[in-house]
Amino acid sequence: MIEKMYLINYNTSAIISKFDEYGNEYSMILEGKQVFIFKQKPLDIINHSFHKVGNNLDGAIEAARVILNRKYKVPAAFVPHIEIILIPCDTLDKRGSVWLVKSHIEDFQEIGKKKTRVYTKHGQSISIAMSKRSLQAKIAQASHLYVELSKNIQAIRNTLQPVQVSYILENPIEYLPKQ
Repeated sequence: MIEKMYLINYNTSAIISKFDEYGNEYSMILEGKQVFIFKQKPLDIINHSFHKVGNNLDGAIEAARVILNRKYKVPAAFVPHIEIILIPCDTLDKRGSVWLVKSHIEDFQEIGKKKTRVYTKHGQSISIAMSKRSLQAKIAQASHLYVELSKNIQAIRNTLQPVQVSYILENPIEYLPKQ
């Protein structure tokens, strides 16, 4: 069944480029144990989803570049407090993209030179054009991004706590209300 719109959610494991016989790109979504097909391109789905939560992919990528001190194909935090961190990869034929959700990666194995099969927590698998070592590095970057963003979010929350101030007065009698 081809759906019209998709919003990335907690159960999304991957967004994968597919192409029809005319070369039109569409998306295959792995969500839990289900597979959905959408007419939208992966980047359109990702941008739509970011906008729905009041954010944008470009800003997430720029923040990741600064935090990770990296420039190329950095993970993007969609909803960091529930660990939806997107890892960009290429399809095996390098025509399209695969966006993996870090928290749904169960395991992976090398299947060839610069080719890796990724297994999700729900038992599905995706083959990507990336070496096992590079994928390990991307997962580590995504984990580091999650930790750093969590620290930043916690620091913001801490500044929202009411501050209790105590004073030691030399002569407290002066400050008591007069009768």
